[in-house]
Amino acid sequence: MGDKITPTSNIVLIGEGVWGKKVQRVLSDNSDRVVGQFSARSIVSGNVSIPKHFQDNCIFWIATSPELQIKTLSEIGNFAQKIILEKPIANNAKQFIDLENELDKVQCKLFISEVWSHSVLWETLLIIIKKESHNIKKIVIKRFGEAPHSHIHPPLDWITHDINLLYRLGKSLGSRLELKKVDWGQELQQISIEAGLPSYFSVDLKGGKSENGREAIWNLYGEKGLILSANFLKNSISTELESICPVIHTSVEHPIISYLDCVEASDHCQVEEEQLNLHGYLVKEV
Repeated sequence: MGDKITPTSNIVLIGEGVWGKKVQRVLSDNSDRVVGQFSARSIVSGNVSIPKHFQDNCIFWIATSPELQIKTLSEIGNFAQKIILEKPIANNAKQFIDLENELDKVQCKLFISEVWSHSVLWETLLIIIKKESHNIKKIVIKRFGEAPHSHIHPPLDWITHDINLLYRLGKSLGSRLELKKVDWGQELQQISIEAGLPSYFSVDLKGGKSENGREAIWNLYGEKGLILSANFLKNSISTELESICPVIHTSVEHPIISYLDCVEASDHCQVEEEQLNLHGYLVKEV
């Protein structure tokens, strides 16, 4: 007899915003998974119930505002097997406390969305940073864009991606990401963060609302200046150093698909306390 084939998980997207629709589109074009999509407000209000066939062998991906996400978690946490929480997980200190209280009640496996960590660009950048870690003195990150959501502080819409990537970088290097100083700009439209990975390098991160278009760049500096620049919008890495020869492959599986494959294969909860606390630290003064 042949090997036993494990059924592919169904996916339930809760939230009908731009990101939820993008995930559904990617899944429709690249995956045989059965996808259901529901309004978070309908779930929370009790107007819609999740069908039984979507409760078995299923991954729930909540893609809505932090406030609705916490309420949705309360509704589905008792029967869902795996839940992906979308970033930002909290918009202020009170919401973070509410989320922590809700997390203590649920029994399912929980994940914080980390699609970018499954992109080829990040995998390539991670290899380079590990190889050149002794030459890197500072990483400067800029993550700016419009303010697409009125219910979320603009910096949290953008820089939480980089917080997760830095957290994963620290784990890979055997270090621990430290957020040393967080400065919120006027009316909470921008943020400036001083951070670091002890024994390796410092990190300066700036992000938030910008009227000059989107920007998502990691610049790596050594003693003599810029070593490398990674542009997450253009999916490119540029460097003039002959010792660094990044190769970015374009014909690979979509990061959303790769991420869901990872969640499906995981037998344990991936929301670690250290990772959770980093997100809480961002909003402790808000």
